[in-house]
Order: sequence, then C-alpha cells, then structure tokens
Amino acid sequence: PDAPIVYAAYPRERVVLSGGRAVTGWKREGDLWTADIPEVRQGTWVFSSLWVNGERCTPARIPNEGYFFSETTVPDPENPGKGSRQALRFTPGDIQHWQPLNDVRVVVTNSWETSTHYIADINDTDRIVTFTGPASTQFGASTVPIPYYVENVLEGLDQPGEWCVNRTTGVVYYMPRPGEDMTHAEVIAPVVQQLLVLSGDAAKGEWVEFLQFE
Repeated sequence: PDAPIVYAAYPRERVVLSGGRAVTGWKREGDLWTADIPEVRQGTWVFSSLWVNGERCTPARIPNEGYFFSETTVPDPENPGKGSRQALRFTPGDIQHWQPLNDVRVVVTNSWETSTHYIADINDTDRIVTFTGPASTQFGASTVPIPYYVENVLEGLDQPGEWCVNRTTGVVYYMPRPGEDMTHAEVIAPVVQQLLVLSGDAAKGEWVEFLQFE
C-alpha cells in the first residue's frame, strides 16, 4: 500500500495494448491484395480476425447478406427423435466443395446461440454437411428453418473490406476499402490468447493489489 504501481499514458497520448502482430509484404493481384505468411503455412500462427488501419475486417462470406437456410433437421443417430448437433441438410448449391475445404467455416444461428464449425464431409446425394465438432444444442431444437452462412471462402471475397486466409499456402487475401493504400496500411492479426495476466495465490494470501491502469 505504501508503494502502489501505476501504469499510465502520457497526457493526450493514445495507448494501444495489442495482442496482434503486423502482416506485411502486401502485393496486388487484380482487385485483391495478398500477403504470404510462412508461420500460417507452418501451422504456428492461426487466426480468424484481421484489422486494417484499426478497423476490423469481414471474413469473406457467402451469401454477402442474410443467410442460407436448412429446412429440415438431420436425425441424430445417438438420440432418436432429435436433430443432429453435428450435421445440417442443405439446399443444392448452398454448400460446395470449396478448396481448401478445411479452411471453410460454417456459422450456424441455432436457438439462442451462434456456433462456428469446420467441415468434415459433404454428402451431395443426401445433401448433408457434417462438421468436425458438435454444437452445444441440437440444430433445430427450437426453430426450423435453421439460418447459417459460410465464411473464409475465396469465392466469396467480392466486397471491399473482406478477407480470407489459406492455411495450406499461408496466403492472406484482402479487398481494400475505398481510399485504403495497402502499401502503407497497418494490418494486424491476433497472435496471443491472453493480453494481460494478473496472477496471485489465494491459498497463500498472496493477492494482486495496489495496481492501477490509467
């Protein structure tokens, strides 16, 4: 208490505590700009968000607005009479064999939650897409049809401010917003899970105290 520690900005100084790393080396390819990131290709840097000049970008998505709809549920083989937590039935053309398929994410709005899934398998005959992991509740438990959209698809990168990443090649793709100069833009992708950790030991009575952040 006699020697508190204060972390503070200088007057009128803007402070940014960042858990991200700069993405550099952008090159123009038609309407898109690309950056090669070896760490992504090596699997040591995985991220699903991107900021350009301080603004969060939108993962390239299909459809651009609104949703696809799963009109009927897929039965859960382990829970007869209930819908699956790991598979959706799709309308022909909504789910395709985009490449690389393991980069594609399906965002499902189900009951009171939104869950994000990677694709394990596409059955075109029965029009069923199966995910690598389950949602916490059965799809369609409360309402049908079930809204969803697809993101991180290069074929869907058609709007300014959208981006996607190919984890196999390590290439990030981005379509600039009006006025953005990618030769000078600040591009940041997340790299840490935790930004600040204050750790004491309650059992020993060692509390985190007398710290101020201003």
